[in-house]
Amino acid sequence: NSTLLLPDGSRCITTLTVARRIKLQGGRLSWTAGITNAEAVLVTADGVELHGVTLINPSELGAATGNRNVGIRFTANEGTVVGCTVQQFQNGIMVSAEGEYGRFRIADNRVIDIVGVGGGPASASTDGEDRGDGIVVWGAQATITGNVVSCKAGSDARIGIHCEGLPGSAVTPGAYFSAQYTVSDNIVYGQFRRGISVEDVSEASVTGNTVADSTWWAVSLAANCRASH
Repeated sequence: NSTLLLPDGSRCITTLTVARRIKLQGGRLSWTAGITNAEAVLVTADGVELHGVTLINPSELGAATGNRNVGIRFTANEGTVVGCTVQQFQNGIMVSAEGEYGRFRIADNRVIDIVGVGGGPASASTDGEDRGDGIVVWGAQATITGNVVSCKAGSDARIGIHCEGLPGSAVTPGAYFSAQYTVSDNIVYGQFRRGISVEDVSEASVTGNTVADSTWWAVSLAANCRASH
């Protein structure tokens, strides 16, 4: 990949779309508008890498309804996010549910102060169950390791790390669609409803993680899931 060095301290007012294979490196970007119901960075090309990038949503732009507010969203395959900081978004790093995308490496990132939209940590309400994830992969063949994921204090977010297979969304499914996830050596804390969740995935390994403060479950394995932990 060619490398693009991002500027430091830039203020952004719209989504940054990455539509060709490239490596984005360094830089600190802050969004002040334009992402209430959208992503800060949208990746639409296969093989894109982000290394050491900092994305901040200081005003916590986002909404309880409509399209999700997201730090980084992939609608492509073979994505890499390493050593990045994603702060104060409703959803931190997301592999989109439309397409059954695969082959991701998400490692050594800080996905912090995720903002939930539920009724509060003490609430049993299911409001906010469609957003509020730190790292979420709807797809296949993802390695999620060494990340630190946190929920904003006093917030009611959904899931720290979420892996879910959606075979019904597969456009051109590969041999291992809705399968082959490794979730290891991550730290998840703050009042997520579920610290780590693996759902409808046929092959997954969840090992060596540390989870604290979850209001529903620390680790959840659900819906036809076959996993080792």
